[in-house]
Order: sequence, then structure tokens, then C-alpha cells
Amino acid sequence: MSRTSRTLSVLLLSVAIVNCSGSESDAESDGETSKSSAPVTAIKSFLMAGNEGDYAKAETYVSSGAQESLKRMGGAQTMLDMITRDRTLKDLEVISETPTEQGQVVVYLLLRFKDDQVSNGTYTLIQEGGAWKIGL
Repeated sequence: MSRTSRTLSVLLLSVAIVNCSGSESDAESDGETSKSSAPVTAIKSFLMAGNEGDYAKAETYVSSGAQESLKRMGGAQTMLDMITRDRTLKDLEVISETPTEQGQVVVYLLLRFKDDQVSNGTYTLIQEGGAWKIGL
């Protein structure tokens, strides 16, 4: 697979993964106490594990179907280093969370980095074995 194809595949997989309503920090700033939904918790855990360099832990949040694609793209480290800009993710904000008719949840995130740059990502999550996992 060429470098351009691999990069495009990594970007497509990362785009295929986030879209939620409100974050914990939004709720706290509004004086409310609310917990993130299970799909949001899964994507946050995936990204934060990658940001901390714990790629094995991050892989536990990826569905079995997406595992093969992840391997073809160079593995979790390659993908997560690209998404987190080499582990410089400062925080993330859930913009929206939308359930689909197929039982998936699409989460849209705003990612903020240590250099104050901002990026966004859309992630699709599926239920697998009773847990929410990042799918394709």
C-alpha cells in the first residue's frame, strides 16, 4: 500500500469514528452533573490511551472488524499518532452524538492540541460483545 493510500485510509478510519451531544465539561460549566454516554466514553478512552502512548489499551476500543483495517494501515500507533498529532492532544469536546437506524452511534468531536490548533473528527461506534467499540 502506498504512503498516500495509507494516509488516506488512516484519515478515513479516523473520520469514521465521532459525533456526540455535550461534554462533561459543558455540563459542569452549566452547573449540571452528567456522565458521558457509553459510546462517548469509549471514544474518549481510545483517544486518551493513544495520546498517552498506550496503544495496546487503545486497541481494546476498536471493533474486531476494524482491527484488520487498523493493521493494514500500520497499526494503532500509526493511526493514533496521526490523530493526536504525536501525542499532543490537550483536550476534546463532544459536539454531537447521533444514533443511527442501524444501532450505531456517530460521535463528532472537536480536538484541541497543545499548540492551540483545533481539529475535528467523526467516529462511528458499534456494540460488540456488550461494549461500545470503534467501527468502520
